[in-house]
Amino acid sequence: MERTVALRDLDSGIFEMPLTDFCETYLQFGMTDDNDVSPCMKELTPNGYWAAIPAVLSSGQEDTTFSSTMPVIVEDVRNYANGEWKFDDSDESVFDNRGKLFGAAAHLMNTNPCRHHVFSISVEKLDTRLWYFSRSYVVKSKPFNLRKEPRWLIRFIVAMSFGTLDELGYDETVTRHYDTKGEIFFYVYQVQGQYFRTCRLLCEYFPASVSGRAARVWVVQECDASGVVKGKDEHVLKDYWLNERQKEWEIQGDIFSRLERLKQELLNPSSDKLLDNQEERQLVLDALANYREYFITIMANEIVRSSIPVLETS
Repeated sequence: MERTVALRDLDSGIFEMPLTDFCETYLQFGMTDDNDVSPCMKELTPNGYWAAIPAVLSSGQEDTTFSSTMPVIVEDVRNYANGEWKFDDSDESVFDNRGKLFGAAAHLMNTNPCRHHVFSISVEKLDTRLWYFSRSYVVKSKPFNLRKEPRWLIRFIVAMSFGTLDELGYDETVTRHYDTKGEIFFYVYQVQGQYFRTCRLLCEYFPASVSGRAARVWVVQECDASGVVKGKDEHVLKDYWLNERQKEWEIQGDIFSRLERLKQELLNPSSDKLLDNQEERQLVLDALANYREYFITIMANEIVRSSIPVLETS
């Protein structure tokens, strides 16, 4: 009974969609419902990710030389999707399966700044579901019988085999690089045509579930697209998932507008907001003269959007 309740709590807040709707929404880049896959095979080019499995050296270190055409800058290419399965569908097995599925998806999202969504598949006996995890919401498909309806599994595999980086859940404005000299990995963020290389992580926060803002704050330096630093100045870059509230740069813009209005009112002799104490008035005016110095300077900002549509209810 406790497992049943826990499973119900685990599934709460997750959207469920019919298989056809799920595939049309999240797997548009794969097969259609047409049984003839010839047009699909002619139009799409295999991404080669299935072959991109890094070898593990005898020293225990991972070899980052791939046999496929996959660029080395992408992290964990072998883990662009995850899956869990159990041979029975008891409440205990389903609970364990879903917990591992959620945990693996969260791990992929939390450990890789390049990810904005993850696809998953779960199998309990023959009941199979397709999953889509993002920071905004989680969607699961209606279950299908793996033995009687294998075409849904084939469609999922084809989609994972032919999808682009963006379609598979990678943010192409963030790339992972390896510094052979310093023997460290670093990330390059592209923001409004500018490039910034990460130096060190100031802080990061991950929600208990997959969905959440998942903020990362980096110390960065301006660089070119390959990560070559242009100067010595350091900046702060905040990477996070947006919600419906005001953006930080919008909030700062509103504050600046209000301070500017206050400054103009205090300079107006006929204003009813004049302070009686001239010393206090001058103190406020001095502070308002250069009020921007009390705030951080936002050099650039950009909202990155995935090719996957966002649910209206998210």
